[in-house]
Amino acid sequence: AFKKAPITSLKFAEGTQVTVIGTSAFSSCANLTTIELPNTLTTIKGWAFYSCTSIETITIPASVTTLEGGGQFNTCKKLSTVVFRPGSKLTRLDDNIFNNDPLTTIDLTPCKELKAIGISSLVNDKLTSMVIPASVETIEKNAFGWTSSLTNLRIEAGSHLKTIGEGAFIQSGITTIALPASVVTIGNQAFKGSRITTITLPKAVTTLGTETFQDCASLTSITFEGNQITVLPDNFAGNTTNLTTCNIPTTVETIGANAFQKSGIETIALPEGLKSIGPRAFSASSI
Repeated sequence: AFKKAPITSLKFAEGTQVTVIGTSAFSSCANLTTIELPNTLTTIKGWAFYSCTSIETITIPASVTTLEGGGQFNTCKKLSTVVFRPGSKLTRLDDNIFNNDPLTTIDLTPCKELKAIGISSLVNDKLTSMVIPASVETIEKNAFGWTSSLTNLRIEAGSHLKTIGEGAFIQSGITTIALPASVVTIGNQAFKGSRITTITLPKAVTTLGTETFQDCASLTSITFEGNQITVLPDNFAGNTTNLTTCNIPTTVETIGANAFQKSGIETIALPEGLKSIGPRAFSASSI
């Protein structure tokens, strides 16, 4: 509707009944600096404010329940502050929504109904700190991928987090993360190439994806709290030259190919029920 329009500010009239801002409605409005979204708004569709390169601040009303289509504030190159109003009804942070923005932090704690953080939603190299609300059950593919400056990440107490998706923290700057007891699944490459130094995997974890901790150069220890895992996947912790400690659960039956290749592991206790060790599983390690 207003794509590439030369508008400088956006304010809705008092008494407005607007509930939806449509796809690409204000995308590439390079001069747009001020946005006041109405409290009647429930839905912001894909790429609505994409590449509005002069916006510095955006406030999302509590009434917004749906971000649909992705990329709503992608490539807003001056966007440094995002505010979610208390009582937010948002259930999912959409795909690519703040990708390529210069945000250093974003407070999602007002979003008490948030269930998922979407695909590549927060990919940027300026993000330094983040709190994940307890309501979040899924961190989707590449959600925090390539966030090289992200060093302070906390998951709220009482977390319902169950799934950490593929590449969720790939090449991120996080050095530690306290995974809640609710986590069941950790996807392929979830922490690949990150700066994680130690990790404790909760008792409930039953599934690990390939290359979970591949190329984590600073990783020194992996601790399994429980005995649910039956497979350590291919390239599980390969090329981790500083990794010296990993207690393999007694339930593990298979250690995949290259699982600890080029790791710093010097000694390791293999479970009695182990049936298969894959090619190069401990090749070029310190054993």
